[in-house]
Amino acid sequence: MENEDLTGVFAKTIEENEFMKMMGLEAIEVRRGYAKCRIKMDKKFCNPYGTLHGGMLYSLADITAGFAACSYGPKAVTVDGDLHFLNPAIRTEYVYCEAKEQRRGNDLSVFGVEIMNDRDKILDTGTFTYFNIH
Repeated sequence: MENEDLTGVFAKTIEENEFMKMMGLEAIEVRRGYAKCRIKMDKKFCNPYGTLHGGMLYSLADITAGFAACSYGPKAVTVDGDLHFLNPAIRTEYVYCEAKEQRRGNDLSVFGVEIMNDRDKILDTGTFTYFNIH
């Protein structure tokens, strides 16, 4: 089913993963080739400048795109990730990440990601590539 809602499946993945739980990750929407997740701004994840640490943003992007990659089957692993930090994550309750399929091949899949604040301002953009495990 092309637009099957898989959000519940990935919410269970979060419940079973200590790192994702520590991040406070929430799966908002997951369907074939698409995922949207969010994390709550928390000062324990901020850098010395009071903005969300780049490592948290990268993890959010990688996991969200990974959910989109895994939406076709049980497993996909990151081959490459590129994230451009355009604006600081500050003065927002949540930080959102949206991953959209750009290309799906037999072995590799590519996803574009955008990270946004509560006001839909783009904070980061990137591209993540995954190896599809058959």
